[in-house]
Amino acid sequence: MAQEIAQNAQEKAKALEKRARSQAEMDRRKSLLAAKQELVGAAFDQALRTLAELSEEERALLMVRMAVKYQTGDAELIFNQKDQQSVGPAVVSTVNAVRTREKLKETFSGSFLEQVKKLVFDQPAKYQTTLSAQVGGFSGGFIIKQGNIEHNCTFAVLVNAVREELEGDVAALLFQ
Repeated sequence: MAQEIAQNAQEKAKALEKRARSQAEMDRRKSLLAAKQELVGAAFDQALRTLAELSEEERALLMVRMAVKYQTGDAELIFNQKDQQSVGPAVVSTVNAVRTREKLKETFSGSFLEQVKKLVFDQPAKYQTTLSAQVGGFSGGFIIKQGNIEHNCTFAVLVNAVREELEGDVAALLFQ
């Protein structure tokens, strides 16, 4: 009987040890996954900071491309406070020049102007774009307002839109 009790206790101890090891392994994996998710999140946060820190010319070119791509009719562009004054007017006039195929002003020079000129040939429609008096409370990018419809082209929304699609690739690059 004592031998049977000892054997039973030994089996219970082994089962308990197995469960403890299994739980420890699960906890380790959860911690590792949380750390990986934090690093992937940090990578996307850095992408957003990088967009916000672009030079005025780089931001303007990106915004012109987005406006030309997403605007489908007459619209006004809503910028944040910083871009409303710095690049907003140039973006609006450049988008209008692209849309109407007017001779592009020398608002920018070099590669920016050459890249904008390439956009001209892909634009069949002639939409009017204006600079909104409204100022947005976002960190970068803009909102296209077409009547009652707003198309959010803020950097935060754009980064979040591609995050789901690219998260696996970013994780693979970070944890090779």
